[in-house]
Amino acid sequence: MPPLILHVEDDLMLRSLVSLTFQNLGFRGKTVFATTIGQGERQLDKAAQEGRRFDLIISDMHLPDGKGLDLVRYVRASPMWRTTPTLILSGDANPQLVGRAYALGANAYIDKAPPNRSVCDVVSTLYRHWLTDVVPALGLAERSQAALSRAMKIRLRYAESYLRIAKAFENEPDETAFWLSRALGESNLTNLLAFVQNQLEDHELDDPLINDIARMQDATEAGLADLEYALATGTLTRDEIYLKIATLLGLADLDTVARALAVLMPIVPTALQAFRDFLAAAMTEVTTWIESRTSSPDVKQCAAHLRLVASQLAKIESLPVTRCVT
Repeated sequence: MPPLILHVEDDLMLRSLVSLTFQNLGFRGKTVFATTIGQGERQLDKAAQEGRRFDLIISDMHLPDGKGLDLVRYVRASPMWRTTPTLILSGDANPQLVGRAYALGANAYIDKAPPNRSVCDVVSTLYRHWLTDVVPALGLAERSQAALSRAMKIRLRYAESYLRIAKAFENEPDETAFWLSRALGESNLTNLLAFVQNQLEDHELDDPLINDIARMQDATEAGLADLEYALATGTLTRDEIYLKIATLLGLADLDTVARALAVLMPIVPTALQAFRDFLAAAMTEVTTWIESRTSSPDVKQCAAHLRLVASQLAKIESLPVTRCVT
């Protein structure tokens, strides 16, 4: 999709200069103009209603109905626009205004008339940095979709690890069959997550929950990487494999899982209930298998913790009050 810029500026000459300079540098998107803070806010509201996303917001500091600070405040208070790069382009470099702009969340305060530089130079630098170099943050709905995509990749990595464990025990039919069944179970969990992702569309988890999910996924991926490396070396004993699996599965943050289910289960109740029950059952099956096969106190202790996690997970229900942004 072509880039989209909102430029709030009442100086028509500067607006034209910015637009022309961007075009000369290769910009092939669209710029939406506003001459007041109110017009700028209305353009943002209209784009949000139409599902369009601005890639960059530029505002003058002094406008007929207020200051660029007001627009920065409006943008950062919006779930739709809070991560959109927002710049102040102004000839007023008053330190108090500059500091206030950054405090409110502006990404940059750019002096349009610095000593020994032309306005064209300033605008050219602005373009090259903010429209060619900077990697934009994901939008809110995109972050939830990305979290679900990452969860599916994690489940597939579980499946691949279980397949490797099955191969490590290829001379023991019962052990091989168990880990192959776990690999199949992970594939089913991945399919459930894919179904949930397709149903959610623009439903969104709030920022604190998204961040907690990311931390849980970071920990899980680190545990998976450790297990994958150990399996690749081929030096793990049976109890070492069991300990790593039980530790890895026990990384689930039940508070985070409960909050996520509270938001998502009312939207896709059957699939999320199935996912919860499937995951809890899988943990219980692994625990039961490990406890029946090990004599290691450390493994038994870790398996007991995993059993507790599984039992608590199975009891998680959709909570009545949790904010869901759409």
